[in-house]
Amino acid sequence: MKPKLFILTVLWGFGIINAFPQSPYYYHRGQKVFIQEDTSKCCVVNLKSSTSSLLRQVDADRIKVITDSNFDIAIYSSQSIAATRSSGWSYLTDSTSFMLPCYKNANGKDLNMTPYLYVKLKRKEDLPVLESRAAQHHLTIVSQSKSMPLWYTLSITARTGKHTLDMANELFETGLSACVNPDFSYAELDCSYDPDFLNQWPLYNLFYADVDLSICSAWNYATGSGIKIAIVDEGVELSHQDLQPNIYSSIDLETMLSPSVVYSSHGTHCAGIAAAVRNNGIGIAGVAPDAKIMSASLRISASTRVVNKFAEAVNWAWENGADIISCSWTCGQSDYLEDAIDDALRFGRNGKGCIIVKSAGNTNGGGVSYPAAYRSEILVVGSINQMGTLSSYSATGNEIDFVAPGEIILSTSPGNSYTTGSGTSMAAPHVSGIAALILERNPLLSSVDVRNIIERNTTKIDSENYSYTTTSSRTNGTWNNRYGYGLVNAFQAIIDTPRW
Repeated sequence: MKPKLFILTVLWGFGIINAFPQSPYYYHRGQKVFIQEDTSKCCVVNLKSSTSSLLRQVDADRIKVITDSNFDIAIYSSQSIAATRSSGWSYLTDSTSFMLPCYKNANGKDLNMTPYLYVKLKRKEDLPVLESRAAQHHLTIVSQSKSMPLWYTLSITARTGKHTLDMANELFETGLSACVNPDFSYAELDCSYDPDFLNQWPLYNLFYADVDLSICSAWNYATGSGIKIAIVDEGVELSHQDLQPNIYSSIDLETMLSPSVVYSSHGTHCAGIAAAVRNNGIGIAGVAPDAKIMSASLRISASTRVVNKFAEAVNWAWENGADIISCSWTCGQSDYLEDAIDDALRFGRNGKGCIIVKSAGNTNGGGVSYPAAYRSEILVVGSINQMGTLSSYSATGNEIDFVAPGEIILSTSPGNSYTTGSGTSMAAPHVSGIAALILERNPLLSSVDVRNIIERNTTKIDSENYSYTTTSSRTNGTWNNRYGYGLVNAFQAIIDTPRW
């Protein structure tokens, strides 16, 4: 039996408790707001303390998991589930799991219901009445607002016998409370209407909500406008439909002439991750979709004078106004290249220093690849997968600053196409994009300022298996040698960036 049918069979066996209303609504300012049920989806809610979770069934129709300290909620899109609703949905439950409907508002935006509801008392002396009603309906009083003490957060349980919307409306219609609102989880799809956006898990992780860059929230504050990212690589397809509007300048280090030349797909892929155009209705979105791209191309594989070309590419970048230099490559140790890096960090951005981002390297758990460890100012980025664990190929060690998505990354490719790629090479341009968001918000920051902001605003992923500890040489929070400070978080970094 397929897993989705297993879920239906289990839940159906516990019976139909109550039919959903035909014209759903909730109350706002005392007035009914009508919404429409989305019969193609439903939510399956599971108590976190439960030992047998229906959510952990492998199901190809599961499109998103929402989690907090109390519940796991899986949103399913399933024709087989929808087919059971011949005469309106029904509330199905077992002892630890229950199902909730999904809705859309008048504008067609997703309203995915959660187990929570918010109650405002008319006066503080009414708390015993709320407690009595909660006990009657097997509701849990989760919290009281410290700032607005008349407001309480409650949750339904498998024993409540009504879904959140019905319960909220019933409580309000008794007249015993000033306001009662159901809680919805919003899809946040307003952040991009590019057709492949939902396939970009680093930007919007459908299955592991805490394992992405929190980019939708960050874009409310910055999109990289006015910031230039230099992609030092094997060339960017300057005419690509999702990159061309953001191309600023280019050079080919083989000839020292413009435009740059495409020697492989690698540079185009990195450029799209950092700064593909957003909301053009084409392909994907970059982390910093309004940033400008500078392309410095050279032959890396099976070539001569590679160190010389890397050094001159770095020089060209900072001398021509690059704010960020994104480097997803390695080479042999070189005084020549190190002098160029020194100059970019010292003279770039009118003395504030270019932000240099370097992939940690695909060394299968070994040390970072050169020149990541050359100077502490270089941002060294390891790679994680969609589940939030370190990629098997990613470097580890004392030089790791943080990690970013690097497995099965969809991005631009030559020929106006899109492909997936994996490697710490893919992780680095995600961080380059975040640096561009920070610099748009405050271009006066030094390269060290930007590094510090990103480091102290990370998500501590996989902490159940690998502890983050205080380290004397790491002053921006707890750290370990696999994940560094953790997964970069664009939104938290933006919020922590002082305005200029």
